[in-house]
Amino acid sequence: MPEEAFINGRLVLRSNQLGHDALERLQRMRQTGALIDVVIKIPLGRGDDDDDDEFFLSIPCHKLLLCLCSPYFEAMFAGTGAFAEADKAEVIMEGEA
Repeated sequence: MPEEAFINGRLVLRSNQLGHDALERLQRMRQTGALIDVVIKIPLGRGDDDDDDEFFLSIPCHKLLLCLCSPYFEAMFAGTGAFAEADKAEVIMEGEA
């Protein structure tokens, strides 16, 4: 049960369980693909045969979580001058790691 307190006239709820529960829900959403709104594609190179097919590592993601964890993705998806990728369902990462 969350603890309730008033701090500076605002009701504040505290719960050690809340963060744990949120992470469990995020894990379930990741496993089921719920609310995935972008796939990050990382180039792995070209095949060995004569065709020019490029291979990618595809990572299903939530834009919100990417933005929370990375200033780069925040600028890409939510910045005032958001990148062209902001509205795309797939983003190919270019350049060297």
